[in-house]
Amino acid sequence: MAYNFSREYAKFEKEQAKIREILKKEGTDEGKINEILDVYKSGFLSDMRFYRRLADMDIETLDEMGMLAGEVPFYERLTYSYSRFWWLDEIEDEKLLLALKSCSEKELSIIDDIAFSGFTQAETAKRQGMSQGNISKNLNRIRGKIDTSSFRS
Repeated sequence: MAYNFSREYAKFEKEQAKIREILKKEGTDEGKINEILDVYKSGFLSDMRFYRRLADMDIETLDEMGMLAGEVPFYERLTYSYSRFWWLDEIEDEKLLLALKSCSEKELSIIDDIAFSGFTQAETAKRQGMSQGNISKNLNRIRGKIDTSSFRS
Protein backbone atom coordinates (compact mmCIF):
# COMPACT_ATOMS: atom_id res chain seq x y z
CA MET A 1 0.00 0.00 0.00
CA ALA A 2 1.31 3.43 -0.91
CA TYR A 3 0.04 5.14 2.18
CA ASN A 4 1.76 5.04 5.52
CA PHE A 5 -1.13 6.07 7.76
CA SER A 6 0.98 6.42 10.89
CA ARG A 7 3.40 8.81 9.23
CA GLU A 8 0.62 10.85 7.62
CA TYR A 9 -1.25 11.00 10.94
CA ALA A 10 1.89 12.19 12.74
CA LYS A 11 2.24 14.99 10.17
CA PHE A 12 -1.44 15.80 10.61
CA GLU A 13 -1.09 16.01 14.41
CA LYS A 14 1.84 18.43 14.08
CA GLU A 15 -0.15 20.59 11.69
CA GLN A 16 -3.15 20.46 14.00
CA ALA A 17 -0.99 21.59 16.95
CA LYS A 18 0.22 24.57 14.90
CA ILE A 19 -3.35 25.50 14.03
CA ARG A 20 -4.37 25.21 17.69
CA GLU A 21 -1.52 27.56 18.68
CA ILE A 22 -2.47 30.12 16.04
CA LEU A 23 -6.13 30.06 17.07
CA LYS A 24 -5.18 30.46 20.75
CA LYS A 25 -3.00 33.47 19.93
CA GLU A 26 -5.94 34.99 18.06
CA GLY A 27 -8.08 34.60 21.18
CA THR A 28 -10.40 31.88 19.89
CA ASP A 29 -12.45 30.11 22.55
CA GLU A 30 -11.13 26.62 23.47
CA GLY A 31 -14.52 25.03 22.67
CA LYS A 32 -14.53 26.62 19.22
CA ILE A 33 -10.92 25.50 18.62
CA ASN A 34 -11.88 21.90 19.47
CA GLU A 35 -14.90 22.12 17.19
CA ILE A 36 -12.77 23.40 14.28
CA LEU A 37 -10.10 20.76 14.83
CA ASP A 38 -12.70 17.98 15.08
CA VAL A 39 -14.05 18.93 11.66
CA TYR A 40 -10.51 19.10 10.32
CA LYS A 41 -9.72 15.65 11.76
CA SER A 42 -12.90 14.19 10.33
CA GLY A 43 -11.90 15.42 6.86
CA PHE A 44 -8.40 14.02 7.26
CA LEU A 45 -9.68 10.58 8.29
CA SER A 46 -12.17 10.59 5.42
CA ASP A 47 -9.38 11.37 2.96
CA MET A 48 -7.20 8.60 4.42
CA ARG A 49 -10.00 6.05 3.94
CA PHE A 50 -10.47 7.28 0.38
CA TYR A 51 -6.77 6.95 -0.50
CA ARG A 52 -6.42 3.54 1.13
CA ARG A 53 -9.30 2.23 -0.95
CA LEU A 54 -8.03 3.97 -4.06
CA ALA A 55 -4.57 2.44 -3.68
CA ASP A 56 -6.12 -1.04 -3.75
CA MET A 57 -7.92 -0.44 -7.07
CA ASP A 58 -6.43 -1.16 -10.46
CA ILE A 59 -6.27 1.40 -13.28
CA GLU A 60 -9.09 -0.26 -15.26
CA THR A 61 -11.48 -0.08 -12.30
CA LEU A 62 -10.65 3.58 -11.74
CA ASP A 63 -11.21 4.29 -15.43
CA GLU A 64 -14.60 2.54 -15.34
CA MET A 65 -15.58 4.68 -12.35
CA GLY A 66 -14.72 7.83 -14.27
CA MET A 67 -11.85 8.68 -11.93
CA LEU A 68 -9.48 9.12 -14.86
CA ALA A 69 -11.87 11.14 -17.01
CA GLY A 70 -12.01 14.04 -14.58
CA GLU A 71 -15.61 13.38 -13.53
CA VAL A 72 -14.51 13.33 -9.88
CA PRO A 73 -12.28 16.18 -8.64
CA PHE A 74 -9.70 13.65 -7.51
CA TYR A 75 -6.45 15.53 -8.02
CA GLU A 76 -7.69 18.49 -6.01
CA ARG A 77 -8.35 16.28 -2.98
CA LEU A 78 -4.78 15.26 -2.27
CA THR A 79 -3.96 16.09 1.32
CA TYR A 80 -0.24 16.61 1.08
CA SER A 81 1.55 19.13 -1.05
CA TYR A 82 3.09 18.16 -4.35
CA SER A 83 4.63 21.60 -4.95
CA ARG A 84 8.05 20.05 -4.37
CA PHE A 85 7.24 17.59 -7.12
CA TRP A 86 6.60 20.19 -9.82
CA TRP A 87 7.03 17.60 -12.52
CA LEU A 88 3.71 15.97 -11.64
CA ASP A 89 1.96 19.03 -13.07
CA GLU A 90 3.76 18.45 -16.39
CA ILE A 91 2.44 14.89 -16.91
CA GLU A 92 -0.40 14.76 -19.42
CA ASP A 93 -1.09 11.01 -19.40
CA GLU A 94 -3.87 10.65 -16.84
CA LYS A 95 -3.17 6.98 -16.09
CA LEU A 96 0.50 7.67 -15.47
CA LEU A 97 -0.35 10.69 -13.33
CA LEU A 98 -2.81 8.68 -11.26
CA ALA A 99 -0.24 5.91 -10.77
CA LEU A 100 2.38 8.43 -9.64
CA LYS A 101 -0.03 10.19 -7.30
CA SER A 102 -0.72 6.86 -5.62
CA CYS A 103 2.95 6.82 -4.60
CA SER A 104 3.91 7.86 -1.10
CA GLU A 105 5.82 11.08 -0.52
CA LYS A 106 8.95 8.99 0.12
CA GLU A 107 8.56 7.23 -3.22
CA LEU A 108 8.01 10.53 -5.04
CA SER A 109 11.10 11.89 -3.32
CA ILE A 110 13.12 8.93 -4.61
CA ILE A 111 11.82 9.51 -8.15
CA ASP A 112 12.66 13.20 -7.83
CA ASP A 113 16.20 12.52 -6.62
CA ILE A 114 17.02 9.97 -9.30
CA ALA A 115 15.09 11.19 -12.34
CA PHE A 116 15.19 14.95 -11.90
CA SER A 117 18.14 15.72 -9.62
CA GLY A 118 20.44 13.16 -11.21
CA PHE A 119 21.48 11.37 -8.03
CA THR A 120 22.53 7.73 -8.11
CA GLN A 121 20.77 5.12 -5.97
CA ALA A 122 23.66 5.26 -3.49
CA GLU A 123 23.50 9.07 -3.28
CA THR A 124 19.72 8.95 -2.92
CA ALA A 125 20.07 6.38 -0.14
CA LYS A 126 22.35 8.72 1.82
CA ARG A 127 20.01 11.68 1.28
CA GLN A 128 16.97 9.64 2.36
CA GLY A 129 18.68 7.91 5.29
CA MET A 130 18.11 4.48 3.77
CA SER A 131 20.24 1.69 2.37
CA GLN A 132 20.84 1.38 -1.36
CA GLY A 133 18.94 -1.93 -1.21
CA ASN A 134 15.88 -0.16 0.19
CA ILE A 135 16.07 2.41 -2.61
CA SER A 136 16.16 -0.45 -5.12
CA LYS A 137 13.14 -2.12 -3.48
CA ASN A 138 11.24 1.18 -3.53
CA LEU A 139 12.05 1.65 -7.22
CA ASN A 140 10.73 -1.85 -7.97
CA ARG A 141 7.55 -1.06 -6.03
CA ILE A 142 7.17 2.18 -8.00
CA ARG A 143 7.68 0.31 -11.28
CA GLY A 144 4.96 -2.10 -10.22
CA LYS A 145 2.56 0.77 -9.59
CA ILE A 146 3.31 2.34 -12.93
CA ASP A 147 3.22 -0.92 -14.92
CA THR A 148 4.16 0.69 -18.23
CA SER A 149 2.15 -1.84 -20.22
CA SER A 150 -0.98 -0.09 -18.93
CA PHE A 151 0.01 3.09 -20.74
CA ARG A 152 0.41 1.69 -24.25
CA SER A 153 -2.30 2.73 -26.69
